[in-house]
Amino acid sequence: MKRVLMWTGCIVGILVIVLIILGQFYPQTYLVAYSKFWYRESRFPYMYVTPVPREINQSIKFIDYQDFSVLSLEFKVPWLENVNTKEIGEDKLLKFDGSRGILVLKNAVDLREMILEQFSEQQQYNNGLSERILGDSIKSRYEFNKAILNVTPNQIKLSDSRNEISKKWILITAKLLSASMLVKSGEKIYNFETPTMRGFQFGDPPNVILSIFDNSDHQYDLLISGSNQDEIDFILSFIKPASNR
Repeated sequence: MKRVLMWTGCIVGILVIVLIILGQFYPQTYLVAYSKFWYRESRFPYMYVTPVPREINQSIKFIDYQDFSVLSLEFKVPWLENVNTKEIGEDKLLKFDGSRGILVLKNAVDLREMILEQFSEQQQYNNGLSERILGDSIKSRYEFNKAILNVTPNQIKLSDSRNEISKKWILITAKLLSASMLVKSGEKIYNFETPTMRGFQFGDPPNVILSIFDNSDHQYDLLISGSNQDEIDFILSFIKPASNR
């Protein structure tokens, strides 16, 4: 999974400069038509899936639970089964009895940083290019991921400014490559927030992907299998950055 995400990030980075050129120099009518007809919903349904706000049920109580500190995260799980810890490269897998498991990735793939690196050469000639095109969406990892997930191809309009079209074009391409790996046919994306974390849940139980961001905008990616939504909400209610991070 992590290799897939890294590959996706690299592809996104390589394409960004091409997209900037397209957005800056191609006629607006071409980009609008291409976005609407090539990226039509019947062909790329996941491109039209946007996050649904979801309130974490923090009132859920489990009498039995275990505490864990894994890599840079601390959390509770409502399971008392024996657990085997396995290292998968730099990541860690907690494998419980049955089909339950939690995979914690050591390093989340930072699409925002990759795209900013692609802008760096352009900024030698045009200082502030990334801020001018991407605006507030580039200010944090969370906001950038939120902008990617909330964009859809039919949002590009002829009435948009050239910079706005460039921005949407970049976000749409980032979504094309990343969401295709994270969103399966018919699945939803949820947007949630707790006092210590905010982020996104990809899919529904029993198997979900969580991409979460703490109050310092540090990103964490987890894969949870064999769980129900109440159990996931319990984990999210107590998850926080490790005190020794």
